[in-house]
Amino acid sequence: MEDILKTKEKWLTIGSTGKGPLIFPYYAEQFDRRRMKLKIPRKILVADTPLGRKHYQTLKNQKFINLKFLPKEMKNIHTIWVYGNKVVIILVSEEYPIATLIENREIADNYRGYFTMLWKLAKK
Repeated sequence: MEDILKTKEKWLTIGSTGKGPLIFPYYAEQFDRRRMKLKIPRKILVADTPLGRKHYQTLKNQKFINLKFLPKEMKNIHTIWVYGNKVVIILVSEEYPIATLIENREIADNYRGYFTMLWKLAKK
């Protein structure tokens, strides 16, 4: 997450589950404050689950953020972040969270296209 602040580019999230703030509650709050101070825009496709809906409510009033819900049929077991020339694939587990970072402009651009397609299907 610190790399997102260093990169200072738009941050796209596919499949936000709301588990992150449960795993890293204090860090998540201070990270969000720092992101807003740096005016880093974020677009999030939130998983349409009870925890995802609760997470949506906590995020919706943040600055520089735009949120939509993924279709209910999309049952996410992971979250994808896209920013700059990077893609992070996160398996969100409270016991063993795992993240894989891919640094490649072509792959990041392909994921941005995937995000744009899903954004069109998503709802507020």
